[in-house]
Amino acid sequence: DDEFGGRGHASLDVTSIKTVLELRKLKIKMTENIVAKLRAVIEKSVARKVKIAMSSLYRSWDKYLERFCKIGGVIEATPLCSLAEVSSPSIAFFIEPDGNIDLVGSFDRIQAAQFVNAGCFFPQTSLPQMNLRKLT
Repeated sequence: DDEFGGRGHASLDVTSIKTVLELRKLKIKMTENIVAKLRAVIEKSVARKVKIAMSSLYRSWDKYLERFCKIGGVIEATPLCSLAEVSSPSIAFFIEPDGNIDLVGSFDRIQAAQFVNAGCFFPQTSLPQMNLRKLT
């Protein structure tokens, strides 16, 4: 994952897909058949519904997908709430060649635009305080 500045980000709001809404209302156990149906629906609608963060770099879903398949990438889920409600805490570690892990610090990212980091607040305050050294 060598993306920076939101260049490789795209998002898909699945709450706008009718089949997803119907499945959530039913609250049924997911089976292989239901997953297959859902996958087909998403594959059919993703090109229309996806939002590419840097549309000046990728003019279409096909161009974005071509690049994603060529260089690889990371697929992540985000909470179903407004971006203003989402925190971006980060913890930085330094892993030495001998395997020793040192805590560098923690911070909250500030986004200037969707998926574009504008800066950081040190130390992070979006999560409850914890002894990060215990994690290393």
